Amino acid sequence: MTKRTGRFFSIPRTAETGDYRARGLLAHAVFGRDGLRCVYCGARATEGAEIEIDHVRPASHFSAGTERDVVNATSNLVTACESCNNVKGGCGLEGFIEKLLALGVSLRSVDALRLRVEAATSTIIE
Repeated sequence: MTKRTGRFFSIPRTAETGDYRARGLLAHAVFGRDGLRCVYCGARATEGAEIEIDHVRPASHFSAGTERDVVNATSNLVTACESCNNVKGGCGLEGFIEKLLALGVSLRSVDALRLRVEAATSTIIE
């Protein structure tokens, strides 16, 4: 099914983000893997940060009907503080990094962020 957006083209529907929220055991496993800290900036829940689950590649970047297991693969999920998740918004990792650089975050900090994301998403969760 497609969603009409103009006279000369149409854009395929994308996944509805609410359908892909990580919950239950999956969320618990990701929180455990990432140590209840924001993978992006390092803020900790124990320091008062609101920590949530974020899709590195947003659910909205997948086509409609994509299996939940694909969108919610642990290789696509990290913990993020509310602040980082809000800045990231609907961007993928590269878009988020571009935003951070535009906001004046140092290249060194951004490189460290990328390494933390790669380490977290490459860890196998049983």
